[in-house]
This record gives sequence, structure tokens and C-alpha cells, in this order.
Amino acid sequence: MDTLTNTLSVIGLLLFMAAILERALAVAVRRCTMCPSLGKCEQFLAGERDDVDAFCPNTMFLDNLGRAKARR
Repeated sequence: MDTLTNTLSVIGLLLFMAAILERALAVAVRRCTMCPSLGKCEQFLAGERDDVDAFCPNTMFLDNLGRAKARR
């Protein structure tokens, strides 16, 4: 869960925003913990790459949260 929480933080979102959609959050956490792209994710979180959309299985989830944040 730490990786997902850190990713949300890097893209400017808070965990409570994700918790609004509890089921979607549960699926996102599962995807994150089983993700084969951990090395790429760690590079993204370290600021070494900015193409999270290219490898993250939670891209749609993160995009939806970004749109919800923009509406606030």
C-alpha cells in the first residue's frame, strides 16, 4: 500500500480521495501489490521518469482520481 500512497502523493492526490471509491481502491491496491513493474514504479517515485501511464496498471484509476480532484 505504501507504493500506491506514494504514487498518489507524487501526482498530487490524497488517499482519502481514493477511499471515496472503496472498491476501486481495493482493486488498485491489489494491482499495485502484484505489479510486475515495481522497478519502473520506484524510478517514477524517485523522479527519474514521468511516464507512469506507460507501465502502471492503475492508470485509469489514477486518471479518474485526477479528474475528481480537478472538479473540487
